[in-house]
Amino acid sequence: VTLVDSLGYEGAEQEKDNLEQSASQLIQLLSGENFSLLEPIPLQDWSPSYSPSSVGNYYVASYYVASRLAQDYGGFDYYKHFFELIHGLDIDNIDILTLYLSRAANASVALTLQDWGFSVIDLYTSPEIREKIFETQRTIAAVSPVFQPYKSLAEFIYRQALLSFRRGDMEGGKNLLQLAITIANLAPLLTLLTIAAILGIIVFVLRRRSEKAKLKPAVPSPPSPPPEIFPESA
Repeated sequence: VTLVDSLGYEGAEQEKDNLEQSASQLIQLLSGENFSLLEPIPLQDWSPSYSPSSVGNYYVASYYVASRLAQDYGGFDYYKHFFELIHGLDIDNIDILTLYLSRAANASVALTLQDWGFSVIDLYTSPEIREKIFETQRTIAAVSPVFQPYKSLAEFIYRQALLSFRRGDMEGGKNLLQLAITIANLAPLLTLLTIAAILGIIVFVLRRRSEKAKLKPAVPSPPSPPPEIFPESA
């Protein structure tokens, strides 16, 4: 709507007014901005692939969240900065999404999202954890996919760290982040050592088979038949 309006097309302003009116009606229906009360599922759990009869409410609520964040933190420039920050990263966790939204805003947006009914934790207000997460993501992203399974292992440990933070285990989460960084940094060396070990095992097995074949006793030839005592002519 904002882009179309900036291009001067007719109808953009009317569409924005319609969305704003629908958002006001939805908030009145919910008795507030708590979008976890949407039926049949909370807004946080919804995606456009799911289309209940009330799907329009989800689009309106999504519009409200996106537009109000932009309104508070700089409009399109806010989202431009956000997408620059997450470029090349795999953001599949709402807590990490919130962290980068906060980083783009240069302020925590976690409390705002919580007021809107989202279940998120605030990683931004802990500088040590925040910087360690950024370092972990950069380190893992820099590892080539060929260095397997160690890149996948680092990603798995990283996800476990996020689960630790959500459970309130901050120290355990930080330790897991450091472990993920260490494995990611060592992924090329560990992959090389793994390949060398596999090749070594193959050579060892082939050599043992060859040695066993050499030590195996030869099968004796069957004895010659005894000479005939009575010739056939007799």
